[in-house]
Amino acid sequence: VAIMVDATGTIHLALSSGSLLSLRADGSNARRTHVGFWASPDLPPRMATDHSGKIWLTTPAGLLSIVPASAPGSHAVCQRLPGVFSPLLVDREDILWAGGPGRGLIKIADRRLHRIPVDGLQVGFFNQVACMDSAGHIWTTTAKGLTEVYRDASGEWSSHEHTFGSPPWKFGQLIIDYSSRLWANMYG
Repeated sequence: VAIMVDATGTIHLALSSGSLLSLRADGSNARRTHVGFWASPDLPPRMATDHSGKIWLTTPAGLLSIVPASAPGSHAVCQRLPGVFSPLLVDREDILWAGGPGRGLIKIADRRLHRIPVDGLQVGFFNQVACMDSAGHIWTTTAKGLTEVYRDASGEWSSHEHTFGSPPWKFGQLIIDYSSRLWANMYG
């Protein structure tokens, strides 16, 4: 459903089965990796590669970033950015440009996508299950308590679970006031 060649001469094909097929121009080193996307006949996917070798693929479910498997037995690493994207371009300055219906033109300069799993995420009564404090820490409600997501001293994203007595906790809303105090209401 989509095809492109990267700077090393490797040809990458996105297959309608949800797989990525990568092969050298001479046909050697063929590698097939299932990355779990689906193709739409109405919105053909687009592919691009950035200067780091990461592959970008538009799908009906969003923009997929793929770090191809580099060694035998290794697997591709995928991240998904939700939304509808159609045009896709990486410019000379390694900036990713995309667009989509109702979204206009989107410039994605910092393409480091981080996935931090949060188990037991609870939806509050007003859907306020997350907020951010003045230090840039993100707080989310879970069945165990509160999860704090933040950048550590090295700049990497980390998370910490704050527990309060015996779970399960049932949160309603979660807010930060102007004095940077965290407030949550809980049922029971």
